[in-house]
Amino acid sequence: MKDKFCQCLKFELGYICLEATESFLTRIFFAKSPVESFPNHITQACAQQIQEYLEGRRESFNCTYRFCGTDFQLRVLYALQAIPYGQVITYKQLAEEIGHPRAYRAVANTLAANPLPIILPCHRVIASNGLGGYSPGVEIKKFLLSIEGVTI
Repeated sequence: MKDKFCQCLKFELGYICLEATESFLTRIFFAKSPVESFPNHITQACAQQIQEYLEGRRESFNCTYRFCGTDFQLRVLYALQAIPYGQVITYKQLAEEIGHPRAYRAVANTLAANPLPIILPCHRVIASNGLGGYSPGVEIKKFLLSIEGVTI
């Protein structure tokens, strides 16, 4: 029996790839070309939800997932879920939300390592002076925000 499963979705800017165990989603990443797929019920369910999001038919997700990190990192990543669809906040505002108002750079570093982009919507966090960065690429961030009707 396999212990790692993968499935990729084609979208306008490449591929969205989902990795999972038998029980939960562990990683989402963007690629220029598809990777070898070994889907399971977890990747299929999450891929369906992401496809609906890309089509503008879904605003939230109910995928089963798991990731690890420090207490600070986990607080940042879980706080992402409170950012409503179609809205953005700044890194500084997110730092304030988790009770560390001066840790906006640490927040940005945590978001850069987000294992589940889209589902944990780090694309909704922007810099005080504009769009800010996005580890998969700023064009992907702009694309995801445009699905939600946000222009920066």
